[in-house]
Amino acid sequence: MRFLAARPARAARRIGLGIALALASLAAAQGALGAGASTFVAAGLTGPFGAVVAPDNSVWVADTNLGFCKVTGDPTACLGGAVPIAPGPTLSGQPAELTTGLGTFVFLPDQGTPAAVFRATWNPPTGTFVNAQPIFLSPADNANMRPSAASADPTGLDQVYVVARNSTHVWRIDNADGVIGSLTPPITTQVANVTGLRVRSVASTLTGNPPPAAATTVFLKDSNGISSVDVPSAPPGPTLPTALPSVFNPVGALALVYDAANRLLYAGTGNALVPADQGIDTLEQFNTLTQAQAAAPFAPTPAFPGLLAFTAVHGLGIYPPGSAHPGGVLVLDDPGAVFGNAAGLGRMFLVNKPVAHSGPPVNPVTGLPSPSPAFTNSPTPTFTIGGDPGALCRINTLAGLPVVGPVACAGTFSAPALANGTAYSLAVQVPGGLFEPRAFTVDLAPPAPAAISSPPNGGLTNGAPLVNFTGEAGAAATCADNAGRVASPCTSGSTPFTFTDGPKRLQVTLTDPAGNSTSAAVSFQVDATAPTVAFDGPANGALVRTSPILVGWHASEGAVQFGCSVDSPAIGGFGSCGSPLNLRLGAGAHTIRVQGRDQVGNVGPVAALGFTVGAPPSTPRLRLAGLRIGPKLKIKKVRKGGIALLLQLNQGTRFLHIQLFRVIPPKKNAQTLAGRLQFVIKTDRKPVRAGVYSVNLLSPLVRRAFRTGTYQIEVTPGTNPSTLGVRSIKRFQVVP
Repeated sequence: MRFLAARPARAARRIGLGIALALASLAAAQGALGAGASTFVAAGLTGPFGAVVAPDNSVWVADTNLGFCKVTGDPTACLGGAVPIAPGPTLSGQPAELTTGLGTFVFLPDQGTPAAVFRATWNPPTGTFVNAQPIFLSPADNANMRPSAASADPTGLDQVYVVARNSTHVWRIDNADGVIGSLTPPITTQVANVTGLRVRSVASTLTGNPPPAAATTVFLKDSNGISSVDVPSAPPGPTLPTALPSVFNPVGALALVYDAANRLLYAGTGNALVPADQGIDTLEQFNTLTQAQAAAPFAPTPAFPGLLAFTAVHGLGIYPPGSAHPGGVLVLDDPGAVFGNAAGLGRMFLVNKPVAHSGPPVNPVTGLPSPSPAFTNSPTPTFTIGGDPGALCRINTLAGLPVVGPVACAGTFSAPALANGTAYSLAVQVPGGLFEPRAFTVDLAPPAPAAISSPPNGGLTNGAPLVNFTGEAGAAATCADNAGRVASPCTSGSTPFTFTDGPKRLQVTLTDPAGNSTSAAVSFQVDATAPTVAFDGPANGALVRTSPILVGWHASEGAVQFGCSVDSPAIGGFGSCGSPLNLRLGAGAHTIRVQGRDQVGNVGPVAALGFTVGAPPSTPRLRLAGLRIGPKLKIKKVRKGGIALLLQLNQGTRFLHIQLFRVIPPKKNAQTLAGRLQFVIKTDRKPVRAGVYSVNLLSPLVRRAFRTGTYQIEVTPGTNPSTLGVRSIKRFQVVP
């Protein structure tokens, strides 16, 4: 189970912060340190700055996101944080625990405020730290100090040492258990100078051998590495001592903690900067009595197979004397530091306690583990047991009913026959070490076959069909085709394969977390050939003089939808046009583009047709080849026999429009010498052939209206009444 810390909402935090317990049991297991093993305690942390062990053996972590929180037992207790449940630091630094005759206190530097260190008091009835109140460092040093770490005096005095990121001093809280706001409150004092910048961690230790009288050695991590300074327990004098580089200065040291009972100073390194650096950081150990340095041993854990070192150690903690694991070191690393400070990737380990580990359940028939270690598809799974000697195993149901054990199980442990569908817990423990549980469920039933909806069984599809199917939740899918290709994993809605034309088969295999599998398959036809378009006319590059223009085409296969465009590279939606297109286009160059899509979605290439629209060919206008009428006509003859016209018609003349006008001479003193025309009659004729054509204008109107004077005859030939040619005009005289 995990301690989850992914920036919870206020409501979520009030029902437990989404925190799951980190270890099923941190049972009271006393005894000497083993051969240097470790166990996984918690995960889901974000930038953890350190941990303390409360009087009831619960572990509390200073988490950058959640605040100062309990991560074992009831996980609902937190002080401060991004969304506080109870008062406390908004950005908790390295915590310090101090026990005096007045109780147990925890001091929490607040990196989110200018100069505050919160003090909370242990409340045994509730098993929590309560009543967090700020103690303020003097702003005389820097109004924006940002306290980052605290360490309790190791000699039992009520003193707590504090460093701050933006301070050039080591601070001490004297009378640290005093009543805040009383006549004897805690008092803050500068006790040493710091030459480096960005002070991050601190550890107050017993001094070396021989020690100066009544002094504490303070180790701190700043931009210079690890420095140390001996600080007298008495009030400081006018000249403060200055921290100098320490002989204990591991490369990349980031976090510090002191085990006073064993005179061991621990430093965790933070050299990992990029994903490739994972696992390069270590826990270093320094004996302040002998001045000897060594790397603290660290063995792999089942939660992180193959892990032999840490990634960006951010904080440390110590199990004190009288606790469940005296001298055990809590190491808090954060791989999120190499992934852009991603939240929730931090972990906590307990180092230097004997421990045994179990591997995931293995099916003895196949020799394979299940896809998920939380399941097995065997009623008699086997487990690999590693770690320190003397491991004992037992299996209970998760409901607590015993099944087998404890029995010796070094190397390999085989479970007895277990019931299908039942959840169990395998517990492995080394005497004097930690109890490590492994929960798993027996699942012997294969999942129901996948329901495949695409490609359709017996249907037709294109060469890159979507594979859609449904199946048992949590099952992993693998797809295979009849050509032997395999796609794993295979997700619904994906395109795992491309096909050529012809009959095909697709199989989907579902495998549940226990490793049980079942398969389903569909057969279908593939049309992977895209349709092509060929134009029927006009010819590419042609000069077209007709309007409208008909553009025709056809596809290489049937049931094709077309998209078209005229003088644009953007093709319209499929189904928006068809052959032929009836176009009215202006003069100039034009390009028609057509693209086809067949019934399974294959889209063909764009076919383009270019042509030029020119002006329509000029047709000569019809004219009369000749018009004869006597220049002078006798009025008596006109009134008796009419007016005779003799016309010579050109080829194509099928219509004649004839008008007769009388020319009225201008009046005397008129501004123009031109006469005006007075309409007399008009008539239309429809000759049937070219050549000589005679017309006789003989009507009662002509007979009555004619009198002597000048007349004008107008004849216009044409092919029809709406298409007339050139008008011919001729004047003649009517005389007495």
